[in-house]
Amino acid sequence: MVSMGETGLVWSSRYLEHAPGPHYPERPERLSGIYRRLERAGVFRNTKIIEPTAADLSLIERVHSPEYIERFRQRCERGLPYI
Repeated sequence: MVSMGETGLVWSSRYLEHAPGPHYPERPERLSGIYRRLERAGVFRNTKIIEPTAADLSLIERVHSPEYIERFRQRCERGLPYI
């Protein structure tokens, strides 16, 4: 939990496993580079690292259509790296 006046960062090393392919800007090298720069700048001295947790489906349904959720589920089951 982050209290008032604190900065929190949701972070997991699992994020470095997200590699949707060579044509997408999001890739492990980019994320680890950003993390290293923040670390060198001392940002984490005053930042609380928060372990991510799975979102409850009811929360996801508040912002995404049932069709989108189903398409996402099917692609995950097939091991596809992006929607």
